[in-house]
Amino acid sequence: MTPRYDIEFIEPGKYTQIALVGRVTQEAVLTVLNQISDDDRHSGRVGILWDFREASFDEMTLSAMRSMWQHQIDHRMNTSRRVALVYRDDVNRTILALWVEVASSSTGTERRCFTDIGDARNWLTGVDGPPAAG
Repeated sequence: MTPRYDIEFIEPGKYTQIALVGRVTQEAVLTVLNQISDDDRHSGRVGILWDFREASFDEMTLSAMRSMWQHQIDHRMNTSRRVALVYRDDVNRTILALWVEVASSSTGTERRCFTDIGDARNWLTGVDGPPAAG
């Protein structure tokens, strides 16, 4: 199944929200990243919220995560100060924790995993909330 995605440029908090549905693949993530980096509405945003609650990481590999991260570095896509990753279950939490770890070399970008999308939005916009999961 080809993953579907929806991109929203949220104005009140000035962040970009991406909902990905289906199997997460390297190609799908890079397609989304390229699309938002080419969109002027993404410029100056405080962060990105990746909503993976309807997604599956069963085809994602550590090698693919590293390749995606290198692509972001090579194409200077690391302009967001915060990246929130929202997940639904422990399997996705494990994969996303690895993703955060692989991406940890980025300077100036904080990444956190959440189970609650409201907490993720609050963290992105600087509103204090409960501690992040993971």
